[in-house]
Amino acid sequence: MVEPTLPVIFLAIADSSTVGYSEFPALRKETDSLRTIFDLAQQRGVCELLIRENVTTRHVTDIFQDYRYRNRIAVFHFAGHGDAYSLLLQNAQYEPVLPGVDWLTSLLAEQRNIELIFLNACATSQ
Repeated sequence: MVEPTLPVIFLAIADSSTVGYSEFPALRKETDSLRTIFDLAQQRGVCELLIRENVTTRHVTDIFQDYRYRNRIAVFHFAGHGDAYSLLLQNAQYEPVLPGVDWLTSLLAEQRNIELIFLNACATSQ
């Protein structure tokens, strides 16, 4: 059983194939590598690993607002598509959307213990 006070590593993986992009094999490889690394850390009792694949904006919002994870997420890692100002996700109806920075920054601003935000998308340099 996972200790409810452990820091949470939240890996949010977008579904690139259903939003108009071809399957991105590097995304699968990245997810598998991160899963291997953080599974080991979880087994050692260092953290709780939370992986959500094919995430929508609703999934990400729900995780950040869930009482079980709220203020425990120490690392948020997004992998998928995006541009300089948005991440490409799907909405609750599984339609592609660019929710913009306000959506994500408002979620992240509410988290007290977040230490690392890693956005791995096509053009997230901004």
